[in-house]
Amino acid sequence: MSINGLTVEQDRHSLPFVPLEREMLAYNAAPMVSVEVWPVLETGAGRNDENKVRNIGIKGHLFVTSQRLIFLNKDHTQTVQNLVILFRQLTLPREQDSPITLVMPWFGANSLKLEFRVLPEQMLNNGPWLDSSFTWRCEITLERRSGAVRDLFQLKDVINGALASNASSGGLSEHQDEEALPEYTP
Repeated sequence: MSINGLTVEQDRHSLPFVPLEREMLAYNAAPMVSVEVWPVLETGAGRNDENKVRNIGIKGHLFVTSQRLIFLNKDHTQTVQNLVILFRQLTLPREQDSPITLVMPWFGANSLKLEFRVLPEQMLNNGPWLDSSFTWRCEITLERRSGAVRDLFQLKDVINGALASNASSGGLSEHQDEEALPEYTP
């Protein structure tokens, strides 16, 4: 099952997914990552057992494009085959200047943390997995055999670079005209 919608290609000579309009790979390497996704619950707000929210775990390849993060599961027997997070879904945590946060615990592996919301147009593709009433937290950990990506710092820079290029180029469509600035006369 694809969460947030992804069209998968079977041709091994191209990308394993169909790119969106004007979408390009931000980084040619597809590192092996481990991804955990769970809902952010408000502090003090308990949940009863009737509303069971599932945590999602994926181990596989991460593709960073100019518009989204794509996680493809390497284990094809899992229910969740892939997860897509569009950059416009990302939320900016309080007192942060970037939606991507580097987490470096005393013990354990370093990871990247981000939060996102499910868009209304994605609710049909999610099945029972992502509830749109929650903000979701995603934690990305780099696996040992991650190819050309040396460390998590490099991966964070790649994602932040893709976010910056998306913000600078994606604000206006080609068909919208920018309003001219008024002429200055002293």
